Amino acid sequence: MIEEPYFGRVSTIEDDGSEVSFLIGKKSNIDAGIVDWRNGPIASLYFNYKQGEEFFEMINERERSGKIKFRRSYKIENGQLIQIEAPEGIFRRNKKAGKN
Repeated sequence: MIEEPYFGRVSTIEDDGSEVSFLIGKKSNIDAGIVDWRNGPIASLYFNYKQGEEFFEMINERERSGKIKFRRSYKIENGQLIQIEAPEGIFRRNKKAGKN
């Protein structure tokens, strides 16, 4: 198990009406839809735009434009989701949850 497979997520609505969603991590995993933040040009949508903003970027020699539908940051420790950060607020896992 990867202890921290990703730390962010972006979902866009492209100008052509399609919806694209991807995860941002420290290492790419194509099967899981995770893009390496250092090597994936599409990661710029996570770092350069906020939820609700319109975007225009050249990604892999292709113009991409649309709107950031949502943007989330995650904190994962030891394979467990600990926190979600969104414009609506910061949501933390209850430390008592899951303990018997």
